[in-house]
Amino acid sequence: MIISLCLLLALLFVWTVVNGVFMPRLTYSANEKNASCVSILVPMRNEERNVKTLLSSLYEAMPANSELIILDDQSTDNTRSLLESGLQRFSNASVIDGAPLPSGWIGKVHACHQLSKRANGDYLLFLDADVTIRPKTIEASIQLLLKKRAGFLSGFPKFIKKGILGYLLIPLQHFLVGFHLPLYLANHSSMIKASAAHGSFMMFTKTAYEKAGGHEGVRGEIVDDVALMRAVKRSGNRAILANITDYVDCYMYDTNREVWDGFTKNVFTGIGRSYVLALVLTLFYTVTFIAPFVIAMYGVVTLNGWLLIPYGFVVLIRLAIDLRVKETPLLSLLHPIAILCLLALLLRSMYVNTRSKGYTWKGRTYQ
Repeated sequence: MIISLCLLLALLFVWTVVNGVFMPRLTYSANEKNASCVSILVPMRNEERNVKTLLSSLYEAMPANSELIILDDQSTDNTRSLLESGLQRFSNASVIDGAPLPSGWIGKVHACHQLSKRANGDYLLFLDADVTIRPKTIEASIQLLLKKRAGFLSGFPKFIKKGILGYLLIPLQHFLVGFHLPLYLANHSSMIKASAAHGSFMMFTKTAYEKAGGHEGVRGEIVDDVALMRAVKRSGNRAILANITDYVDCYMYDTNREVWDGFTKNVFTGIGRSYVLALVLTLFYTVTFIAPFVIAMYGVVTLNGWLLIPYGFVVLIRLAIDLRVKETPLLSLLHPIAILCLLALLLRSMYVNTRSKGYTWKGRTYQ
């Protein structure tokens, strides 16, 4: 049994290493100039914590030929006043008021739809308020889109973490993509199911965005980023998932409670609300990631070093991804614990879905 488990984990390690080759890294070339206009579009709802850091990064990173449009989605905190004072030094920036949320729409999706209607750029860059970008991020993104002849670019940022659940769960986003998604098919084929994106950073050519139906076409999707990537592929344009961790940081959640609620909203919907797939993943993760940890603990107690080998492969699998995306290497040692927390969240997310309580986020509840 141990030998079979080691062979399985060794194959999964090789798969993880090879799979990562097919995710391009965002890089900037000073030799490639582009004068296209870029619209930077940011929806905000009660984001007073993030306004100053976002605006500071955008002030340094915005190309000359670009515009910044921020939508205040009926915030009840100091978001609006911070925006009005912070935008005074920008030459081409504006704040618009969000309209009331229509029935059948997800709040953020509706906000992005309104922003797209105000955009004048050849490229549309949708950012979350909890993101910061470095200088040349936008230019590098356009260069990659042109190089790949694509209409859509997204990537998972470098995550700034806080709290126990933050360190355990947030980096799993990189793991889930690097381990499960066949990146060659995601980036080199029109296969709809081979799609992943991160809503904190999405760049479209305007023509590709409109051809795909924009946010209006995914109005009721909680996991709207993946739905948009699929829509782009379905419309005949190429979509790219890149490693953007050298350029983009994201501070998603401030507390353990925010992490719990955020993952509860996304984890079950992220697998298409499939109970069968949830069961398969639970069994697979238990065998491949949790069981090796239990075996290793038994090996420590019995002083049997051979029993540590399966756990060693688990660490290597996680490390192969973490090193690529600039994640804390020591977190790979806690991977089985992180997976156990993820399965608990999956169970919670399924329960919420079954009881039809809906998922609550930023004061709004969605089914």
